[in-house]
Amino acid sequence: MTPVRWRFIPSIRDAGTIISGKCNPRGLTSTRRNGTANSTCASADLHLHGGFFDADRTLALIEDIRERSRQQGFGRIRFVTQMEWALEDRPGVGSLLEYEASANLVPFEDVVVCVYDLARFSGSVVVDVMRTHPMVIIGGILQENPYYVPPREYLRELRERRHAGQTS
Repeated sequence: MTPVRWRFIPSIRDAGTIISGKCNPRGLTSTRRNGTANSTCASADLHLHGGFFDADRTLALIEDIRERSRQQGFGRIRFVTQMEWALEDRPGVGSLLEYEASANLVPFEDVVVCVYDLARFSGSVVVDVMRTHPMVIIGGILQENPYYVPPREYLRELRERRHAGQTS
């Protein structure tokens, strides 16, 4: 069996009930059993470290987690991230769509599940976010996303949209 590491990144409001204290970017390992390790890191410590969002920093931290997990013998890493941090009024959060698209520029086999609460995000944000994900879970079913736009094309579209003064 290939060892698997799960990374759960809860929303800011849920983090206090899941973990106590802060974790460093290396995560807080909560359990390890049968070749599987489960780690939790609050979104404030990963996505909003220092009180602001920096897409490049976050992508580098995720890559660091992946690399260290591989060095520790985990052949696969699974990320589950609640995306409510993107609703925070913090510097840099406006670059969410660029971040989501850019995450697909570097191909890797690890599964990343971005969880968006449809009751909290606007319809236009949900539609744009869906366009950055090649696979989606709708109604509990994983499926290919017919609305997916390849990252370079989507990033070009965002630049054109912003240049024209049309933000979503």
